[in-house]
Amino acid sequence: MDEEEVHIAVGKNSRKEKSNILWAAANFPRATIVLVHVHWPSKWMPFMGGKVLYKFADEKEKEMHRGRETKAMVNMLSQYKNLCGTRKVSAHYLTHDDTVAGVVSLVKKLKIKRIVIGSRNMSRQGALRQCCQVWVVLNGKHISTSNDHLEHSGNIGYGGSSDILASVHELGEESGYMTPPSDLADEIMDDKSSIEMDDSDPLVTGDETLTEQGTEESIASEEMESFGEEDADQSDEIQSFRNITEKAEKIMVTLLSKLDHPHIVRLMGVCTESCSLVYELLPNGTLLDRLSKGLLWKDRVRILAEQRSALAYLHSRRPHAIIHADLKLANILLDAGNVSRLGDFGTARAVHVKPLEEETIGRRTNPMGTTGYMDPVFFMTGELTTESDVYAFGVVILQLLTGLLDLNVAEQAREAVKMDAVHSVLDASAGAWPEVQAERLLKLALRCCSLERKRRPAITADAEWRSLDILRTMATPASKSRKWNSHGS
Repeated sequence: MDEEEVHIAVGKNSRKEKSNILWAAANFPRATIVLVHVHWPSKWMPFMGGKVLYKFADEKEKEMHRGRETKAMVNMLSQYKNLCGTRKVSAHYLTHDDTVAGVVSLVKKLKIKRIVIGSRNMSRQGALRQCCQVWVVLNGKHISTSNDHLEHSGNIGYGGSSDILASVHELGEESGYMTPPSDLADEIMDDKSSIEMDDSDPLVTGDETLTEQGTEESIASEEMESFGEEDADQSDEIQSFRNITEKAEKIMVTLLSKLDHPHIVRLMGVCTESCSLVYELLPNGTLLDRLSKGLLWKDRVRILAEQRSALAYLHSRRPHAIIHADLKLANILLDAGNVSRLGDFGTARAVHVKPLEEETIGRRTNPMGTTGYMDPVFFMTGELTTESDVYAFGVVILQLLTGLLDLNVAEQAREAVKMDAVHSVLDASAGAWPEVQAERLLKLALRCCSLERKRRPAITADAEWRSLDILRTMATPASKSRKWNSHGS
C-alpha cells in the first residue's frame, strides 16, 4: 500500500469526523495525513439573536462576520489535527457553492491520489470517482474503495499548477489563519446566492478559496448525507424544535383567545391539521382595498385612532405584552359596520414583561414582516420591540394622509416638510384636510419612522398623540354614522 499521503474530507460534525480520522490514522500509519474541507459561507448573518441576509449588511459587518467564520474553521481543523497526536498533519479548505464540484476542485488543485470520505452519496459521484481513489468510511468502518480513476487517469486534466495552487493556502504550525493572497480574486466565481444549510452536516461549499482550516457550514436538505450517515440525534433535534415551536404556538393561541378589544379581530378557533387560526368573518375587506376606492379624511382619522387604541391595548397587556410585528393596510380589516379591526397575528410575539422593565419591551427573533413597514432596526439586529409596531403605524399614518403606497412614502413626506409644502402631499381625494393638525400628525408619523428608536413616540403615551386626538374630535360627527364617502360603494 502506497504510504505517501492520505487525504481525509472533513466537515463540521466533530463526533462523526473523529471516528473517520482515527480510522485513517490507524490504517495509514506511515502516511502524511491531509485534512480537506469545503466551506459554504452562510447566507445569513447573526445580529443580536436574530439573523439578517448577508448581502444587506454593511461592509464592516460583513468583514467581521467572514472573519469569525474563518476563525471558527481554523479552530475546528486544529481540533481535528490534534486527534492525530504527533503524526504529521496538514489541512486545507476550499470555499465553493457546490459540494461535489468543491471536492473535485480540491482533488485537482491538490493533486489528490486517494481520499477518505464519510458519505455514500458523495462517493457515488462519477466526477469524483474518476479523479482519485475513493475510500468510503462511515463511523470508523471501511465500507468500500473505488478505483474508477485508473480507467480515466489519462484523461484527467489538472491545468497549470501555478494557477491552480494560487488559491490553495496551508496553515503553518505556528499560524492562526492565513489571509488568501491577491491572486485569489481572479479565481472567485460568480456572485451566487448561497443557501443556508443545517449545522448538523459536514462538507460545505462557497466561492473558490483554498486554505487550511474550516468553519461554520450548513448543508441543504438534499446534501444531508454529506460525509456521514444521517445521525439519529438529528431527528431528535428536529423533534425538539417542533415541540418548542408547538409550545410557543399554544401560548400565543392562549393569549389571542383572551384578547377582548373592539378593534382587534376575535379568534374563533384553531385548525390543528393545517396549523391555522380561525377568525371572525369581516365582510368589508381590508383597508388597503378600501383606500383604493376612495376614503374621506374623517374616516381615515377615525380608523387611525381605532388602530392606535388596539396597539396600545396589546402593548400594555401584562404580564405578556404583545407585539403585532406586521401592521399594514392589508392587515387592518373592516367589519360589516365598517369598524376597523387589526388582524393577522401570524407573526405576533408575546413578551413577558417583568416589574421595573417597562422602558423597553422586546425580544430577539428572526426578522419578519412586510417590506416598507418593517422596522429597519429590527431587520438589522433581530431585536423586536414595541417600537417596531410604532414604526409600522407611522407608515400607515403617512399612507392614509397622502394616499401614497410607495415604499419610500416617508422620504417623500420628509421632503415635503423640508420644502414647507406638506399641503402638497395630503391626499386631495379625501376632502379638505384641517391642514394645521394634518401637518402635525404627519410630522408625528415621521417621528414614528425614525431610525432612532428613542425618537419614536410610545403608542401608549396619550400626550404624544394629541394631534390625532384633535383630528378625531373634529371628525366625530361624520364618524358616528360610519358611512363611506361618495367614491365608495
